[in-house]
Amino acid sequence: MHFIIPFTISALALATHIMASYTVNNAFGTRFGVALDGNACGISGANPAVAVNPSWFNTANPNHASICGKTVAITNSKGKTIRAKVVDKCVACGADNHLDMTNGLFYGLGGKDQTGHVSNIKYTIENWNHGNSFVMSNNTAVKSGRKGKNSKKAKNGTQ
Repeated sequence: MHFIIPFTISALALATHIMASYTVNNAFGTRFGVALDGNACGISGANPAVAVNPSWFNTANPNHASICGKTVAITNSKGKTIRAKVVDKCVACGADNHLDMTNGLFYGLGGKDQTGHVSNIKYTIENWNHGNSFVMSNNTAVKSGRKGKNSKKAKNGTQ
Protein backbone atom coordinates (compact mmCIF):
# COMPACT_ATOMS: atom_id res chain seq x y z
CA MET A 1 0.00 0.00 0.00
CA HIS A 2 2.85 2.39 0.72
CA PHE A 3 4.05 2.26 -2.89
CA ILE A 4 0.81 3.39 -4.52
CA ILE A 5 1.14 7.09 -3.70
CA PRO A 6 4.79 7.50 -4.86
CA PHE A 7 4.03 5.54 -8.03
CA THR A 8 1.00 7.72 -8.77
CA ILE A 9 2.98 10.91 -8.20
CA SER A 10 5.80 9.67 -10.44
CA ALA A 11 3.35 8.71 -13.19
CA LEU A 12 1.70 12.14 -13.02
CA ALA A 13 5.06 13.90 -13.15
CA LEU A 14 6.04 11.87 -16.21
CA ALA A 15 2.70 12.50 -17.94
CA THR A 16 2.95 16.25 -17.44
CA HIS A 17 6.59 16.30 -18.56
CA ILE A 18 5.89 14.58 -21.88
CA MET A 19 4.07 17.14 -23.98
CA ALA A 20 3.35 17.11 -27.66
CA SER A 21 4.80 19.73 -29.93
CA TYR A 22 4.28 20.73 -33.54
CA THR A 23 7.40 21.38 -35.60
CA VAL A 24 7.62 22.86 -39.09
CA ASN A 25 10.85 22.71 -41.09
CA ASN A 26 11.59 24.64 -44.31
CA ALA A 27 9.43 27.52 -43.16
CA PHE A 28 9.64 31.28 -43.72
CA GLY A 29 8.55 34.39 -41.91
CA THR A 30 7.21 37.73 -43.04
CA ARG A 31 6.97 41.04 -41.22
CA PHE A 32 3.71 42.84 -41.06
CA GLY A 33 3.58 44.10 -37.52
CA VAL A 34 1.41 41.55 -35.76
CA ALA A 35 -1.41 43.31 -33.91
CA LEU A 36 -0.17 43.41 -30.32
CA ASP A 37 -3.57 44.66 -29.14
CA GLY A 38 -6.92 43.85 -30.72
CA ASN A 39 -5.63 40.61 -32.23
CA ALA A 40 -7.57 37.39 -32.88
CA CYS A 41 -6.48 35.81 -29.59
CA GLY A 42 -7.35 38.78 -27.41
CA ILE A 43 -3.83 38.75 -25.92
CA SER A 44 -2.23 42.13 -25.31
CA GLY A 45 1.35 43.08 -24.64
CA ALA A 46 3.04 39.94 -25.99
CA ASN A 47 6.24 40.79 -27.81
CA PRO A 48 7.81 39.07 -29.65
CA ALA A 49 4.67 37.62 -31.19
CA VAL A 50 3.52 35.73 -34.28
CA ALA A 51 0.39 35.20 -36.33
CA VAL A 52 -0.34 31.73 -37.74
CA ASN A 53 -2.46 30.09 -40.42
CA PRO A 54 -6.20 30.70 -39.75
CA SER A 55 -6.97 26.98 -40.05
CA TRP A 56 -5.38 26.49 -36.61
CA PHE A 57 -8.18 28.51 -35.01
CA ASN A 58 -10.47 25.64 -34.09
CA THR A 59 -13.31 27.51 -32.36
CA ALA A 60 -16.01 29.95 -33.41
CA ASN A 61 -14.55 32.48 -30.96
CA PRO A 62 -10.84 32.76 -31.87
CA ASN A 63 -10.06 33.94 -28.31
CA HIS A 64 -10.72 30.35 -27.18
CA ALA A 65 -8.58 28.63 -29.84
CA SER A 66 -6.06 26.17 -28.38
CA ILE A 67 -3.25 27.76 -30.41
CA CYS A 68 -3.65 31.16 -28.72
CA GLY A 69 -0.92 32.00 -26.27
CA LYS A 70 1.29 29.05 -27.18
CA THR A 71 5.04 29.57 -27.24
CA VAL A 72 6.79 29.16 -30.58
CA ALA A 73 10.54 28.49 -30.68
CA ILE A 74 11.80 29.79 -34.03
CA THR A 75 15.29 28.88 -35.25
CA ASN A 76 16.99 30.46 -38.24
CA SER A 77 19.49 28.80 -40.59
CA LYS A 78 22.40 29.98 -38.41
CA GLY A 79 20.99 28.25 -35.32
CA LYS A 80 19.72 31.36 -33.52
CA THR A 81 16.48 30.64 -31.63
CA ILE A 82 13.95 33.22 -30.43
CA ARG A 83 10.73 32.36 -28.62
CA ALA A 84 7.49 34.20 -29.36
CA LYS A 85 3.82 33.93 -28.44
CA VAL A 86 0.95 33.12 -30.85
CA VAL A 87 -1.46 36.07 -30.70
CA ASP A 88 -3.13 36.42 -34.09
CA LYS A 89 -4.33 34.92 -37.37
CA CYS A 90 -2.30 35.46 -40.52
CA VAL A 91 -4.87 35.62 -43.30
CA ALA A 92 -2.09 35.72 -45.92
CA CYS A 93 -0.43 32.59 -44.48
CA GLY A 94 -1.75 29.92 -46.82
CA ALA A 95 0.24 27.08 -45.27
CA ASP A 96 1.71 25.96 -41.96
CA ASN A 97 5.21 26.87 -43.13
CA HIS A 98 4.48 30.64 -43.06
CA LEU A 99 4.55 32.84 -39.94
CA ASP A 100 3.92 36.57 -39.67
CA MET A 101 6.23 38.15 -37.10
CA THR A 102 6.62 41.28 -35.03
CA ASN A 103 9.37 43.59 -36.27
CA GLY A 104 11.94 42.74 -33.60
CA LEU A 105 11.46 39.02 -34.14
CA PHE A 106 11.71 39.36 -37.92
CA TYR A 107 14.94 41.36 -37.80
CA GLY A 108 16.34 39.31 -34.92
CA LEU A 109 16.12 36.18 -37.07
CA GLY A 110 17.86 37.88 -40.00
CA GLY A 111 14.90 39.16 -42.01
CA LYS A 112 15.72 41.77 -44.65
CA ASP A 113 13.55 44.59 -45.96
CA GLN A 114 14.79 43.93 -49.50
CA THR A 115 13.29 40.43 -49.59
CA GLY A 116 10.44 40.98 -47.14
CA HIS A 117 10.98 37.59 -45.53
CA VAL A 118 13.34 35.42 -43.54
CA SER A 119 13.82 32.00 -45.16
CA ASN A 120 14.98 28.60 -43.98
CA ILE A 121 13.54 28.78 -40.49
CA LYS A 122 12.26 25.94 -38.37
CA TYR A 123 9.70 26.48 -35.68
CA THR A 124 8.17 24.41 -32.92
CA ILE A 125 4.92 25.22 -31.19
CA GLU A 126 5.71 23.96 -27.72
CA ASN A 127 3.29 21.96 -25.55
CA TRP A 128 0.61 21.84 -28.21
CA ASN A 129 -1.00 18.90 -29.94
CA HIS A 130 -2.25 19.78 -33.44
CA GLY A 131 -4.53 16.73 -33.59
CA ASN A 132 -1.39 14.64 -33.28
CA SER A 133 2.20 15.72 -33.06
CA PHE A 134 3.77 16.09 -36.48
CA VAL A 135 6.96 17.33 -38.05
CA MET A 136 6.67 19.06 -41.40
CA SER A 137 9.63 18.31 -43.61
CA ASN A 138 9.52 19.38 -47.24
CA ASN A 139 5.78 19.92 -46.68
CA THR A 140 5.30 16.27 -45.70
CA ALA A 141 3.78 15.60 -42.29
CA VAL A 142 5.69 13.05 -40.25
CA LYS A 143 4.52 11.76 -36.88
CA SER A 144 6.79 12.97 -34.11
CA GLY A 145 7.01 13.24 -30.36
CA ARG A 146 8.92 14.99 -27.65
CA LYS A 147 10.83 13.27 -24.86
CA GLY A 148 9.31 9.85 -25.07
CA LYS A 149 10.81 6.46 -25.68
CA ASN A 150 8.43 5.96 -28.62
CA SER A 151 9.28 9.31 -30.20
CA LYS A 152 10.39 9.34 -33.80
CA LYS A 153 12.44 12.07 -35.41
CA ALA A 154 11.97 13.21 -38.97
CA LYS A 155 14.93 12.99 -41.27
CA ASN A 156 14.48 14.20 -44.82
CA GLY A 157 10.71 13.72 -44.69
CA THR A 158 10.78 10.15 -43.38
CA GLN A 159 10.13 8.55 -40.02
